[in-house]
Amino acid sequence: MRLLILRLLPVVALLSFPFIARAATYYVAPSGSDSNACTSASAPCRTIGHAAGLAKSPGDIVQVAAGVYAESPTLGSSGAAGNPITFRGQDGSGCPAVAVNDVNHPTGSRPASQAVVTGAITLAGNYLAINCFHLKGNSGIQIQPGVSNSSITQNEIEGTGSTGDGISFQGIASVQSSQYAKAFTIDRNYIHGTSTGIFLVCSSCMVTN
Repeated sequence: MRLLILRLLPVVALLSFPFIARAATYYVAPSGSDSNACTSASAPCRTIGHAAGLAKSPGDIVQVAAGVYAESPTLGSSGAAGNPITFRGQDGSGCPAVAVNDVNHPTGSRPASQAVVTGAITLAGNYLAINCFHLKGNSGIQIQPGVSNSSITQNEIEGTGSTGDGISFQGIASVQSSQYAKAFTIDRNYIHGTSTGIFLVCSSCMVTN
């Protein structure tokens, strides 16, 4: 009987070991199709929204190639502390930049992403990272109430010069202050042509550069 118990113990230990999901990279390109698996650069998705529906595990990356995306994706899945779900309009080598001829500019350069989104990007999940997109139009980046622990960095948001917010935290006059978004980092974004650059309804948020 003792021998039988000793043989079973490794099996029990194996069955009780937690399953850990492996982070994946999902590719998006104008030449792609949403019927693809999207897990290789040679067979990408066509839309950011479809890739966002696939990226559900902490550490997942949605890598968006240069091109124009006429869509308004909602990013509803959540990452985890130290492992956000990252949406980036570049290949991972760093966001391209161009010099800004303004002595008062905090960084001396602005992001020059070739991944252009003509609709809004809406953040509805937690622990997300949005990096290196060029948003054109009057929609910008919108943050729903109650979401938290995300970053918005190195994006260019270009309005038409009339209405709209560059980065808009929603919920003022419609939710309790305890339900405001919180713990956001907003850094090195270049916003122009909008009626409001950043509209903040946010707790413990940091805006720099």
